[in-house]
Order: sequence, then structure tokens, then C-alpha cells
Amino acid sequence: MDKKDFLAYQSSDKRDLRLDFMRGLIMLYVVVVHFEFASLFSLFAWGRLGIVSSAEGFVLLSGLVLGLVNRNYTQNFGLSQSIKKLWLRAFKLYKVNLFVILTIPLLGLLPLVNTFDVTHWWVPALRSQAYYLYPSDSQSLWVWLWQAIALKIGPHQFQIIGLYVILLGLAPIAIIAIIKGHLRWLLLLSWTLYVVNLFFNFRVTSARFEFGFPLLSWRPPSSNTLCSFHSSII
Repeated sequence: MDKKDFLAYQSSDKRDLRLDFMRGLIMLYVVVVHFEFASLFSLFAWGRLGIVSSAEGFVLLSGLVLGLVNRNYTQNFGLSQSIKKLWLRAFKLYKVNLFVILTIPLLGLLPLVNTFDVTHWWVPALRSQAYYLYPSDSQSLWVWLWQAIALKIGPHQFQIIGLYVILLGLAPIAIIAIIKGHLRWLLLLSWTLYVVNLFFNFRVTSARFEFGFPLLSWRPPSSNTLCSFHSSII
């Protein structure tokens, strides 16, 4: 066995264990970051891998796996079936998102169950400034349902799932562009939207996730964004 073969990745399993390792590492980052508790692990979890945090890592790996898996699926079953599978996946995540949003307030009605950490958002290291992430009790049931359907409410720890729903729903556009040989135009459009929205900070949807994960230009929220976030939940 020469040096090249020795360094090459070899596995008899259909799964790529390198990707599984990265998933496990990013999952550890997710747990550490969302605990928001100072520890030895947190020294490495907050943007210590260049500009990559747990959320960016998960989205990057998800996109990579989607591309690898969807390529084979499209070749075997056709483009229409591949698109159908992506949209069904997006709808499944949407239903999970709704379930989490609507069940947390119900859990809060149970005695000895404290849902404060998942029903409020607060300024880091300043827990006294906490903002309720759900409509007030005076709002009607229809307001609650509509805001849940539009993903305007819900725990901030879970809001990135809304981003996944939209990205999976839009993924067929990218797939068709690549198949048609328009990769350069796709990249040009993507980067143009990103750069333009860095200056205008425009939110495509009214969903909660866009405060932390803007669809067109994902970046840390500015002070203006936080102010808008505050005013929207009062």
C-alpha cells in the first residue's frame, strides 16, 4: 500500500464516518452554546473555529449532506421525485416546529414545570431584561394560532428550524439551476442578495428566526435588529 492509498478515506459502510464525526462535534457545540453556562467547553464553542459556530456548522453540514444524497437520489428516481422528497421533508420540519411552539405554553400550565428559559429571550449575562416570546394572555386564540402558523413565536433555542424549512423549500431552485448548468448565475445571485442585504437588513418573512438568522444575509443581529425584536414581542 503506497502513501496515497494509506491516507485515503476507506470504509465499507455506506455512511461517511467523517461527516458523522463532524455532526457529533457540532452537536456538542450546540449543547454547550445553548446551556449558556461558562465551562471549559464554552472556551471552544463560541466562534473559536474561525467564523464557524454551532449553527453555521450544522447548516453547512446539512447542505453538504443534502447535496451528496440528493444527487444519487435524483439520478435513481428523477428530478420530480427528488423535489417532492425535499418538500415533504420541509413540511415535516414545519409540523415539528409548530408542535414545539404550541406545546411549550401548555407544559407551562402544569404545576412544578418552569418554562421560563424557553418562553423568554434575555440580553446575554443580563437575565433581568427578559422578553416574553409568546403573545400576551389577553390575545385571542386566533392570534396565537396565526402567529404560530407564521412562525412568529416560539423558543429562540429552536428558531433555526424555521430557517431549515425555508431553505429546504427553496433548495429545488438551486438544484434545477445546477442541473441546467447555471451554477455561476446561481452563485452570482446568491452573493448579490447577501451583500445587498448586509446594508439594507431586509427580512423576507415575518418569522421569528429572521431576527437571529436573516434568510438573505445570515449574520449576528445588530443593535437595531435587537430593538426591532424587542418592539415586536411587546
